[in-house]
Amino acid sequence: MNRIRLLPEQVANQIAAGEVVERPASVVKELVENALDAQVSRITVEIQAGGRSLVRVTDDGVGMNRDDALLCLERHATSKIQKAEDLAAITTMGFRGEALPSIASVSRFTLTTRERNGDTPEGTQVVVHGGKILEVKSAGHAPGTDVEVRQLFYNLPARRKFLRSEETERAHVQHYLTLAALAFPEVGFTFLQDQRPVWQLPPLRSDGPLASKQAALQERLRALLGAEAKLLPVDYFTEIGELDEPGDISRPSSPDTRPSTLRIWGFLGAPGVSRATREDQHLFVNRRPVENRALNFALLEGYHTALMKGRYPVCCLFLELDPAEVDVNIHPSKREVKFRREKAVRRHAAEAVRRTLLNFHTAPGKAQIEVESSKLKVERAVATGIPPIQPGNSIEPSATDHRNSSVRGARFAFACSARFQRRRAAAQGASASGRRGWPALRRARIRPRPSADGPARGA
Repeated sequence: MNRIRLLPEQVANQIAAGEVVERPASVVKELVENALDAQVSRITVEIQAGGRSLVRVTDDGVGMNRDDALLCLERHATSKIQKAEDLAAITTMGFRGEALPSIASVSRFTLTTRERNGDTPEGTQVVVHGGKILEVKSAGHAPGTDVEVRQLFYNLPARRKFLRSEETERAHVQHYLTLAALAFPEVGFTFLQDQRPVWQLPPLRSDGPLASKQAALQERLRALLGAEAKLLPVDYFTEIGELDEPGDISRPSSPDTRPSTLRIWGFLGAPGVSRATREDQHLFVNRRPVENRALNFALLEGYHTALMKGRYPVCCLFLELDPAEVDVNIHPSKREVKFRREKAVRRHAAEAVRRTLLNFHTAPGKAQIEVESSKLKVERAVATGIPPIQPGNSIEPSATDHRNSSVRGARFAFACSARFQRRRAAAQGASASGRRGWPALRRARIRPRPSADGPARGA
């Protein structure tokens, strides 16, 4: 008897669902990505019980006819790619064709769709429970697609047991929708939880020059994250190639190693704006939210000493480059990407951050900040007896000046310390009370100040 068997299609779909569908946020991610690839202008996402009991995604995209609605539930059925060469230059959010059959195999799934430019005014509805198609019928529907996922993991109790609380699952869903809303400002997003609106974002005009894109992104950031953080605009353009790295001069060139353009734009937190985690650090590669260690290190390298140790920058940066330079097919849920010239991308990302911060420090508006802090300089000069440094002084300090400045800095730090304040209070108390305060002075190792009548007793 043969020990190796071909698994049934339903079992294969459930195994694939283990890689694609981790939690309700994974369902929302796959359905929203399909909607974004369908040329939508508005997307509505509704969840109940943190996504356990209901996930519904409605869009006004191109929709599907009856045959496509049935074919999309087959494994590896997709309209995004046609041949193997297309994997080298992926421009869509989804491309594998595994999401819908995987989701339908672990839930009670209902798909209702109508083609936008179809010949018939009626739509199609397909009902699937646990991977089995129960009903296919005609239904009235507006142009677009509506996907309803109920009772996720109802046929896999072990997977359902490992889901977190409703609030945790809702936070994961909202986090992904925030990323999608930032990546596509021209698409309106509506998020409903338990039939209550969480936020409703109108579509913004972002076509045209980079200024309009940054304006739309800034408006979307203000709506999602608030306007309390000071952000700096980023605009960096360069070319990367195989010879872009130092030490690669001897490497021969080939037609496959031609230079590629790289544009980095978005917003970056000003010096002093940081977080304890990377929660507000949003990175996009060709409008796809990604996690990449090289880009994370590039941000820290760009900030250098402008960021305290253990703190992370606030940013929303978009990297636009040739799709052939990025491999997005290295992670089951497409969270991570791999760059063909990773060292060059990392170096230019750090340079973009560095130039943005340098422009901020050398901008004319910095003079106003220095004028506002002049009061603090005067107070420090009074405390240390050191006159404030006048702007425009180009005299190079000598070694003696550096040594004296370090001594004065130490004296100033000691003058501000609590130990000095205690000693000063003890000395003042001893001068007022005479001999009674002398034991405290001996403990503080300070000689009392002479009084008006003469030297203090015991001096």
